[in-house]
Amino acid sequence: MAPQPLTTLRRDIDLTKGLEEPKGTRTAKRRAHNAIIEAWALPILTEHVKGLTPSARFWAVLTRFSIQNHNKRCCEAVGVQEYNLRDSRHSIAVRILQAAYNVNRHRNARADHGSGVLASH
Repeated sequence: MAPQPLTTLRRDIDLTKGLEEPKGTRTAKRRAHNAIIEAWALPILTEHVKGLTPSARFWAVLTRFSIQNHNKRCCEAVGVQEYNLRDSRHSIAVRILQAAYNVNRHRNARADHGSGVLASH
């Protein structure tokens, strides 16, 4: 079975909402059924999909080997050793959690500001 990103079709990506609806055998068992596309990637992906039909493979030019080779070259270029593609899931998860933390922290700071709490700092 091919890795999920390699089987993603154009119709699986909603760039207006910034979401991907992954397909596959594990989808029904997951709590989260959509993957959030980071804001910085939306303009790049919007350009990428121009001319793709709904049934076209989203990443038609990629293979699992080309992805692994690219990851290896990037790691070598920046001097990172033993960083495989599975590690990137952790990196992304940390960024998502940090973004949620910063949003909640900002929201709480705004609420505290109205109560005078920030004025004492």
